[in-house]
Formats: sequence, structure tokens, C-alpha cells
Amino acid sequence: MTQTDIPADVPAPMAPHKDLKWIGKSVKRVEDPKLLRGLGRYIDDVVLPGMLHAVVLRSPHAHARIVAVDAERARNAPGVAAVLTGPEAAELFGPLPDSGPAPDKHVWRVLAADKVHYVGEGVAVVVAETRYQAEDARALIDVTYDVLEPIVDPIAAAENTENLVHEALGTNIAYERTFTFGEVARDFEESDIIVRDRLRWGRQTAHPLDTTAAIGDYDAGTGEMVVHTNSISMTWLAFGAAAALGIP
Repeated sequence: MTQTDIPADVPAPMAPHKDLKWIGKSVKRVEDPKLLRGLGRYIDDVVLPGMLHAVVLRSPHAHARIVAVDAERARNAPGVAAVLTGPEAAELFGPLPDSGPAPDKHVWRVLAADKVHYVGEGVAVVVAETRYQAEDARALIDVTYDVLEPIVDPIAAAENTENLVHEALGTNIAYERTFTFGEVARDFEESDIIVRDRLRWGRQTAHPLDTTAAIGDYDAGTGEMVVHTNSISMTWLAFGAAAALGIP
């Protein structure tokens, strides 16, 4: 296929970068000096006046319905300022921004209210004067689960239409799209060799040295909130927090 044969609606291929002087060369690290001198600042180093500590009670099950949450003992524990369960959080906070396959059907909330979809999903939050009081109170929350069968293989999950992680979607397929460029059928017909394979990518994510955390400092006088966090997604965080809290 020549350049003039490419349909107008097909994106042009990315041009090779001309400036390749850094490939294969050592790059001086700029973040090391303060860490090596003990001058790094982590979330645990940020201490604000009147600061409270929050811990999350997380689901031990990959797939289960939440039958009941009894948090009364936790609410009466020493130093506890507040305890929020999933249904209570749903009344106070709006849904988080959802970039999934069907935002009009799927609702992503700060805490699970009726069902947990993965191990570690938040079910309740305890806020107390110290971290230790918050963790002790968290252990006093009793959650009754109706455990459902998990599907641990993604291929089996995609083919299953009965056991759904999100019933409202009607499928376990989170995203499906076919990308077609040029005369695909003709290219296959004219090919001398055709290779078919199924490729699998393992799960991957970024893990900072500092644990994932955030500190919110709300000023009732100005209506502003400053968030200290080690996230690099500050733009998303600002829009997500504003949407969930119902503030500009």
C-alpha cells in the first residue's frame, strides 16, 4: 500500500523521533540527594493541627454481597470521631468519576454499599484521634457477607454470563474494541505466512516508596481544601474529590 492509497480517516503513522541522543546513556537522577541526606518528606512527616487519622476496613472476599454492617462498638471506642459504612457514605458523597465501559449503568462509590467486587475493596472507614485508636476500632466492626463464587481466570470470566461482577453491565467484559487500519482482509489473503497467537500481559502498576496516602486540610472560613498526597494524578484527584464532595 502506498501513502496515497491510505484512506483519509486512517491516522498517519507516528514519525520516528529524530533526537535520540539520550538512548543508551546514563541520566543523572535529580531526586536522590534529599533522600540520601534524610531530608525527604513523606506523608507521615506531615502533621497538621487537629489532624485525625482514618483507616479503611477492607473486604477479605473477592466476590460477596454485604448483608449487614454492625459498627456500633467501633463508634463507642476511645478516640473515635466518626465511622462511615458504605450506605452512609453513599448518602454523603456522590459517585466518583467513572471511565469504565458504561458510566450510565455502573456507579463507582468511595465505599462498597451492597456488594464487594474484589479483595481489598473498602467497606467502612474509621476516623479517630490517633492511628492506633482507629485501627483498634476497625477491628470492632462486624460485617456479614453472603460469599459468592469468584472467577479468577479472565478468559473464563469473559465467557461467563451468569456470574457477573457488575450485574448492571450484563457482562464481565470491561472493554472491547477492534482497531482496523487499511485493507486488512486483502493483506491476509496476500500474505505468505499468517501467525495467530493469544498474548497475555500480567498485571502491572507503579509502587512509590511512600505508601499511598492523602491528608485533606479543609478551611471552613475560606471553603478551600488543601490535599497533601503522593499521587501524580493531581488533576484527576481534584476533579474526583470535587465531584464526590459536591464542592467546586
